[in-house]
Amino acid sequence: MTADTARLQRWQAIVRASHELLELARRAEWDAVAEGQRQRQQEIEAFFAEPVPEGIAGEVERGIREILEADREVMALGGTARDELGEAVQTLGQRRKAQSAYTQSY
Repeated sequence: MTADTARLQRWQAIVRASHELLELARRAEWDAVAEGQRQRQQEIEAFFAEPVPEGIAGEVERGIREILEADREVMALGGTARDELGEAVQTLGQRRKAQSAYTQSY
């Protein structure tokens, strides 16, 4: 196995991890998403600690595009989940107020 092949395999694992993060986000497994993002960030930093060999630059560029697209979707899903959680908290607060007002009047 050449150095370029080993490096390409490392990169492909990073891209796969990005798709796995997206699947976790689709299942609303946010703790796993957060941990996976931390691990992936470390792997990306290690990968780019050395210049990318010219022979795999095109594959790395395609992978970057895939990662960015997956990350955009993860962020959109996270925003939706945050909004839904905010609405649930607000509804809970309103219910508690109503319950408190009801129990105080009797």
